[in-house]
Amino acid sequence: MADDTLVAQSPQGRSPEEIVAYWTPERKASAIPAPQQRASVPPTQAESASEGQKAHEQQAAELQNFTTQQVLPDQLITNPYRAVGKLYFQNYEMRNGQRVLVNFMGSACIIANSGILTAAHNLYFRERSTYSRDVLFEPASMNFQPSPYYGAWSYFYSAIPRQYLTAANDVEAERYDAAFAILERGGIYNQPVGEAVGLILPYLLYDQTIRDWTTLGYPADVVPIITPDWDGRFMYACRGPSTFMGTHPGCMGKEGDLTGGSSGGPWLIYNSRQHRYVVNGVQSTEMVDLDEQSNYSPQLGQWFHEFYQIVFPSS
Repeated sequence: MADDTLVAQSPQGRSPEEIVAYWTPERKASAIPAPQQRASVPPTQAESASEGQKAHEQQAAELQNFTTQQVLPDQLITNPYRAVGKLYFQNYEMRNGQRVLVNFMGSACIIANSGILTAAHNLYFRERSTYSRDVLFEPASMNFQPSPYYGAWSYFYSAIPRQYLTAANDVEAERYDAAFAILERGGIYNQPVGEAVGLILPYLLYDQTIRDWTTLGYPADVVPIITPDWDGRFMYACRGPSTFMGTHPGCMGKEGDLTGGSSGGPWLIYNSRQHRYVVNGVQSTEMVDLDEQSNYSPQLGQWFHEFYQIVFPSS
């Protein structure tokens, strides 16, 4: 991957202080999850995957293999939870025939001293070809408030893989639905975010032997019966095994019920050699209803390794 595969977008207008001031508790509470990629493969590919999908669904129906729990306040100051947070941003939506700026929210994690990892669809809306603006990150946020231990950081610019922007369709784009936001100094003591809070290192390898992930994020989309109370106020941790991927080529799937708002949250695995969690995926899309509960991430393989090294060459 050469440098020309990277698209860097600078912020539009507001100073870091103005961005922090804009995001009042009321605006944070009104923010909605960003629209996701709704990828679907061509009919011939879907048909070829149907038998495997049926077998997987029959096996999954026998036992729900994932667990989802709210991350409690005393956990938010410990690793890896404190390095995960709420992402607020503005982008455009068509309402009553007019293009209007709307407040959105998602999830992200600190992956470098000055940068965070999130879903590319939080930072760029493919449908309208518009970059997000006024991006604010609050690690260990709870109840639409920044952590009293860390504070908030505004972004300096975003780094998005060109493959995501130029993908011919949503199926192709989903494979590259990961991006970085480089942040200004900020927080309580005007520091780089990684220095103030800590970070979660990436596992820069797509490993087919990994069969279990823990996803962290702030789900906000309500699914009746399954997730009736989610509103983006709290962080949740969802641990689940891998799931069938016949209809999501180039992606990883896991059983889980995190919904919109968790997009951009990290998929973690525990590195027993280093005795810490590392990032192996990023929440991209989900299928959560009475028949299926699955979450999806792009495969963070060689393309992501090179992308990361371009954006954070000293890491």
